[in-house]
Amino acid sequence: MKMKTSNKVKMNQKHKFKMLDYENKKIEIDEKMVPLMMKLWSLNIKTFACCQQIPTDCVMMKFLKFKEKYAYIGVSSYKDRIRLLKYITSKGKSCQVFKKYVYIKTDDLGVFT
Repeated sequence: MKMKTSNKVKMNQKHKFKMLDYENKKIEIDEKMVPLMMKLWSLNIKTFACCQQIPTDCVMMKFLKFKEKYAYIGVSSYKDRIRLLKYITSKGKSCQVFKKYVYIKTDDLGVFT
């Protein structure tokens, strides 16, 4: 998997990212998410989105009543969501699931490096 670091930040994105090859496409992955996402892909867990920190003023943060900073990973398949949950809990961390998204505390991302 090739990786390229970029200091570019999109207007609607606050985080630095790296360009990764995933399923024959170049995609932007937030820097703090790179180790976790690469591990998930090596475990053949298919993802469709991720972000290292949801803005605290986001409606979803208020809806889920999160008090801390959270990252998210979008996983379409129920089976893959279960595998992701097992992987996260095997590292002694907790997460929450809402629909097709798995939420993990941003401060816990360092565990997956």
